[in-house]
Amino acid sequence: MKRKKLMATAVASALAAAQMVMPVAAATGGGSVDVNVQNTDTVLRVQVPTDLVVAVDEYEIAKDGSQISSAAFEMVNKSAVPVSVAVTSTATLGSGITLAATNEVDNTADEMWLAVAAQTEKGKYGVEKIGDLTSKSANVATFDAANSKAAQTFYLAEAGGNVVYNFVNVTTAGDVGEGNSFGEYHALTAVSLGSGSEQHDLETAVAAGDVYAVAKADSTVTKIEKGSTGVVYAATNDYYAAAAASTPLASIPVGKYIYAEMSTAAAAGGEAAFRYIGKLSTNKQNWSAADFSKIVISYTITGLNSTTYTEAVAAKDVTYGLYTAPVAPTVPTTSFALEAGKDVTIPVTVGSGSLAMKSVAVMLGNDDLVASGVVSLNAEPPALILGADTVDAVLDLYANDNTVLPMTLNVVINGDKENPVEVKLTAPVTP
Repeated sequence: MKRKKLMATAVASALAAAQMVMPVAAATGGGSVDVNVQNTDTVLRVQVPTDLVVAVDEYEIAKDGSQISSAAFEMVNKSAVPVSVAVTSTATLGSGITLAATNEVDNTADEMWLAVAAQTEKGKYGVEKIGDLTSKSANVATFDAANSKAAQTFYLAEAGGNVVYNFVNVTTAGDVGEGNSFGEYHALTAVSLGSGSEQHDLETAVAAGDVYAVAKADSTVTKIEKGSTGVVYAATNDYYAAAAASTPLASIPVGKYIYAEMSTAAAAGGEAAFRYIGKLSTNKQNWSAADFSKIVISYTITGLNSTTYTEAVAAKDVTYGLYTAPVAPTVPTTSFALEAGKDVTIPVTVGSGSLAMKSVAVMLGNDDLVASGVVSLNAEPPALILGADTVDAVLDLYANDNTVLPMTLNVVINGDKENPVEVKLTAPVTP
């Protein structure tokens, strides 16, 4: 179940889960039983800011090394389940301004590097200062020049405590008030208490459905479950029934509403945050808001099952909420010419997340024949580079053993598991 919203809109909804209830059967006998599948509603809500300050800072007045100054967009999960928050930022640029693919901007053009940087722990970004982040940083997503968008996904742990209901009185259409614009709003209808006996009318309403008692003094909400007994009418409360479906914030009319949240945020894993960073070309002088005027933040909230969230955290694919989908390393080509005295360069995709290539051991030929040393991943695109000395040494061993090429190169990832890719070096060589 998903909800897609724009910044300053609601980010909460109800999640339907299947629950099957079966009676215990006798050991003998026969017959049939009807099994009813019920929907269990839960709370899905993520608290986000209703606004965010972003500014062009050509002269680095903020002194953090970034020429785009930004407050942090902080998220707190107040749902009863873990959630995925897919965030897409869309920038509006001025005439003639282009976006750079990396932080190395073209200083002969009116170009800017614009990116989203996720926090790696509360209030920190994994570097001493923001200006040390680059387009290669694991927690950075660069805006695409083709569509002016950048995207990141966050996994947040579920909140705890009890369900708390909040009352909102909308007096201006579309405006639910500062700090309340992230709830899912259910319209309230006053319970009819006009028969002459408020107690009787209240009992009748509770027999028919859930009723929400809202204190007149401080708007505290108490939910009275359908079918509850022993309900006592109080003149200090107003009583309402809530609509089953929520009202979209963009078209919310004047009226009274409630939204729900959990009372206690997760002790760990329930928060995440990001900000915007950038670099400006020196080709243009006096950068201003006219060159970069707006960012629209949209986000899709999706409930996660506990297993999915727990496994992602255990695999270390989640860093202070930022989720990196694991991708295994690959070798696009598996046949290479080998020539003595020259480097052998093998292009690879280094992968991402828990499966990403972090360290590499190289084995040539049989498992007992290992060529050790540093393997470079600094090429563009990344590559495994076996130096000429290593190749010569291996070829000498093969020549002494009268072994004939081709031979096989196995790449071991992280020193404890083998990458299933085998690269064939096919050209026979005489050292």
